[in-house]
Amino acid sequence: MALKQPIALPSGAAGDYLRIDVFEFNRRARRAYVQVALFANATRAMNYPDYPLSVVSILNLEDAKFDEYLGSEALALCGGNVLGQLYKAVRREKLSPVNGIVLSEIAAAEDV
Repeated sequence: MALKQPIALPSGAAGDYLRIDVFEFNRRARRAYVQVALFANATRAMNYPDYPLSVVSILNLEDAKFDEYLGSEALALCGGNVLGQLYKAVRREKLSPVNGIVLSEIAAAEDV
């Protein structure tokens, strides 16, 4: 699962393949942390998964927002697809910028 959207970095590097690179969640604390990384393209992401161009966004889900995407009811409705729910949250929720990169149009990104 990933998203496709062309992005140019302040460094001049560019890519079009966004993927959740890191995620951690704690069900008891009702918190999740997600990093979205940019890769040059799908082939680079597949062949070099540990080498994104940059982490471009961070998403934190806490309390009610955690429940909305990763609570027991939400996961039951999607067949327990945690990663799918995280991508849904990345599309819908406000993302924190990293290194001056603001992903304001991620909701329009193409699923790949």
